[in-house]
Amino acid sequence: MGSHPYLTSSAEALEQPMRAAEEDGKLRQILDLLKAATRIDFVQYKHSTLRRRIGRRLVLHHLSTLGEYLEYLRAHPPEIHHLYRDVLISVTSFFREPEMFQILSHLISEYLVERNNSEPFRLWTPGCATGEEAYSLAIAVLEVLEAGGREIPVQVFGTDISEAAIDKARSGVYAPKIEQEISPERLRRFFSRVDSGYRINPQVRECCIFARHDLSNDPPFSQMDLVSCRNVFIYLNVNLQQRILPSLHYSLKPGGMLVLGSAETVGNRSDLFAVLNNENKIYTKNPVQSQPDIEMKFQEPYRKSSESGNREALPSTGPAIADLEFRAARILRDLYAPPGVVINRESQVLHFHGRTEFFLERVPGEASLNLLRLAKESLVHPLRRAIDLAFENNQVVHESGIEVRHSGETRPVRLTVIPTADHIPACLVLFEQDGRLTGDLQVHERVAEPESTSLTRAERELAQTRDYLRTVVEQHEAATEELRAANEEARSSNEELQSTNEELRTAKEELQSSNEELTTVNDELRHRYFELDLATNDLSNILSAATIPILMVGMDLKVRRFTPASEKLLGLVSSDFGRMVTDIRLAFISPTLRRF
Repeated sequence: MGSHPYLTSSAEALEQPMRAAEEDGKLRQILDLLKAATRIDFVQYKHSTLRRRIGRRLVLHHLSTLGEYLEYLRAHPPEIHHLYRDVLISVTSFFREPEMFQILSHLISEYLVERNNSEPFRLWTPGCATGEEAYSLAIAVLEVLEAGGREIPVQVFGTDISEAAIDKARSGVYAPKIEQEISPERLRRFFSRVDSGYRINPQVRECCIFARHDLSNDPPFSQMDLVSCRNVFIYLNVNLQQRILPSLHYSLKPGGMLVLGSAETVGNRSDLFAVLNNENKIYTKNPVQSQPDIEMKFQEPYRKSSESGNREALPSTGPAIADLEFRAARILRDLYAPPGVVINRESQVLHFHGRTEFFLERVPGEASLNLLRLAKESLVHPLRRAIDLAFENNQVVHESGIEVRHSGETRPVRLTVIPTADHIPACLVLFEQDGRLTGDLQVHERVAEPESTSLTRAERELAQTRDYLRTVVEQHEAATEELRAANEEARSSNEELQSTNEELRTAKEELQSSNEELTTVNDELRHRYFELDLATNDLSNILSAATIPILMVGMDLKVRRFTPASEKLLGLVSSDFGRMVTDIRLAFISPTLRRF
């Protein structure tokens, strides 16, 4: 491996054969294989980055050209998944570029000055990789809120196109090497020590939501206060960058902030963003209209693949095993499965299988998919009975010996009603002729016409009619009993409601009476308060006009009132109100004053 041309040649020497292979379409074919396997189109990614990542795989597999690697991918489908992991470069760390976080924390603090505490602060980190950027932003915002004494909900949305990276972010567990990236104070406050390293604390984890999201194709998040899209554009070509920027503008609230990497800019879309801090590439949203350029694609849902490669997610040179099994099952069904229908509890047909025209027919009048209306006349009663039993007992029911006439011929028919799973109220109804299975591909055999007399048929039909009538009568009696019981319950409930209504009416009258009493008492209290106020004013006027010293005390010897003349004589002050007269040092002491 040490003599491989990708290791021994210069970068310029390597570019020429790689670009020649690109012109030959080899790189595009590799990218098409990646897209078929992962549902992600890497055509708009920078080709220089793609060449470096593919060159690494060439070295690992001792290959020299893109053509050789393309053939290797076709022969080894799991290699596509390994290439996919290499192309998705996850280079991240906690609090990367600390100076940027200091400036951003200051800007967030100013941004939240006018924020209502009930309105959450929302952040989005597209391309969050294994989650360090999202957690760092959450910690920074929590520190800003704590410093300002604010309690605002924080919501951080971390997205990435790599499902493996998202799973790592969701776990919130990181190796001990993060001690070199995070201060001891932050480690103590926001992390807890575990066997494998450090786990993010619930305080931070509960703020963060992680999901798989393709920034180039999926609709953007909305109503965001901050979008941190750092070091994502460096892997995308200019056209894709300019297509993504309107989506980021759309996702921000008015005045919201956009953070890019140190080597990234908004390019010629300065109409969408204004610079807040050029050195740290922090922008704010301009108040202009923008429309995200999202290409709506109707395709199979993304299916998560395992580390070793998932056959469902990887292309193959031949037909897939699952497809072969499906085709074989369809052939077997058409050859041997009897015709039938799937019905719900109301006997409405949900699905037709096989040719059912021998058993079902269109009836004049309003269109209906009710099986009992579509079935031939001789099948109606057996079908009704079998369907009722199947739903009631949740077990397979067979009805045989039924004669059906179609196009001038009469054949014996056997019905089979099979309930589906308990949680799905549906049944599969199968029709079989002569006890043999028939389907879309008929087995051409001579079928002997069963010998039966008209009397036997009439007796059998009469017995079936009697059984049907007996069932109908039993159902009618059961329904009548249920209605009678329901009527009694309704009558009883009506009586209870009438009694409750009487009680409520009585309670209302009592409340009205109590309200009148309270009104009367309130009027009396208001009148007495008015009289007391007059008496108090009169007494105050008398005491103020009195020229003789008067000291009033209560039965408890506490000072109640005194005249201005007594203040000078006895040495009283306004703070003596309510004090024990025995606790006051009076200028004049009566020998008859009772002391305790």
